[in-house]
Amino acid sequence: MQDGLLEPKPELLASLYEETMLVNRLINDLQQLALAEAGQLHIEMGAVDVHHVIEQAVQALSADARKKEIHLQINISQDLPRVQADSERVGQVLRNLISNAIKYTPPKGAVFVSAYTNNQQVYIAVKDTGHGIPQEALPYIFERFYRVDSSRNRKTGGYGLGLAIAKQLVQLMGGTIYVESTDGHGSTFTFTLPVLQIEAPEKA
Repeated sequence: MQDGLLEPKPELLASLYEETMLVNRLINDLQQLALAEAGQLHIEMGAVDVHHVIEQAVQALSADARKKEIHLQINISQDLPRVQADSERVGQVLRNLISNAIKYTPPKGAVFVSAYTNNQQVYIAVKDTGHGIPQEALPYIFERFYRVDSSRNRKTGGYGLGLAIAKQLVQLMGGTIYVESTDGHGSTFTFTLPVLQIEAPEKA
């Protein structure tokens, strides 16, 4: 005690710091979502190597997976073409989906990241062996502030904005995003991006 004041315990300081970081993240997420919904979020479209972006995202989150002894695996088609998108935003969407998969998968589970081509679209999927999502929740999963289990999200620091932002980003890049899940049997989040169209040179 100094000057009649109690010194804060380290545990309290750590808790306050964590809460401050969560509030800052919430403010940043709300700003991003508002800009995206208004069509004012900066998107820098160009040729994107999906294989490279996936490897970067997986590497960034591999430590989180190891802490829970979760097997994190990549499965990408050999002839995967480049896509027309924003590399930074593709990575942002991927990190969100992979991070969620790791959070909601029990220890010693597995998360699979795959990519393949179909009908001039590249499909990027993140599949987990977690608890899955109830069927009645699926239509609302990409809505802002929607949380399947509010108590579970409080434990993991979620505010229900990550998937709403991911949806807006994917749509701004000309793609779609959807989820397939069975309660108790894991989930698969998939988003698509258009294959890069290379114009043939004009004949002289």
